[in-house]
Amino acid sequence: MTSCHPAIAPNQPQFIIGYGSLMNAASKQETVPDSSDSIPIRVRGFERGWFYQSQDSDFEPIDSELTTYLGVVENPAATINAVLFRLLGHPQADIDKLDEREHGYCRQQVHPAQIIRLDRSPIPLAGEIWIYVVKSIHPPSASHPIVQSYVDLTLNGCLELETAYRLNTNHRHDFTAEYIQTTSHWSSHWLDDRQSPRRPSSQLLPFATIDQLLSIVTPTHQYWQMRCPDEETNLVPQPVPGNISKIWVGSTNIST
Repeated sequence: MTSCHPAIAPNQPQFIIGYGSLMNAASKQETVPDSSDSIPIRVRGFERGWFYQSQDSDFEPIDSELTTYLGVVENPAATINAVLFRLLGHPQADIDKLDEREHGYCRQQVHPAQIIRLDRSPIPLAGEIWIYVVKSIHPPSASHPIVQSYVDLTLNGCLELETAYRLNTNHRHDFTAEYIQTTSHWSSHWLDDRQSPRRPSSQLLPFATIDQLLSIVTPTHQYWQMRCPDEETNLVPQPVPGNISKIWVGSTNIST
């Protein structure tokens, strides 16, 4: 293995920290179906942001459209919330699958002391814990926007964890709000592709809840303005007076 994807200790348990699409149980199952349930955690020493710009070859031939995805970099002053899961069955094969899935990232070991489990159980002392970090920061741009379908996928994963672990204090969605607030480099280069998603999902997604929580990023009226229409459908969400949910209206004159 290369230094960017170091060899694992074959006789030790292998754990993965997910902080983007791996927060979503269904997305995780697509790559590593033989893994434990995800546990909500906080991780010290890493900053999450819109850091990774996809390359032309990342999703060929399925998706040749360029996008900016989430990544993490080391930052001693930062903390993120995420998930922790163990690879079961054949860890080496699963590590290989994850390295391929995250081939633009480097797999880095994390010390157990950096992790706080939000289910109040002890962190395993035996085993290796890995996180995928970006090689360098490349924030969103006009050619590589944030896409709403990817945002929806990750935030739905947060909402699922809130339900599973009772993290939704007084219906405030604290875990999901923390996720949004501990993600940097939100950008006006933000494509609303819900009508023709680049990251399609078979899940029924709670768009109204997601939109309400995303208004944390900017004041609500600015949030609606910063999302570009989908190029193919020319649709852009507009706020409904007195309600955070949205309606779709046609538009051909939207500034980004």
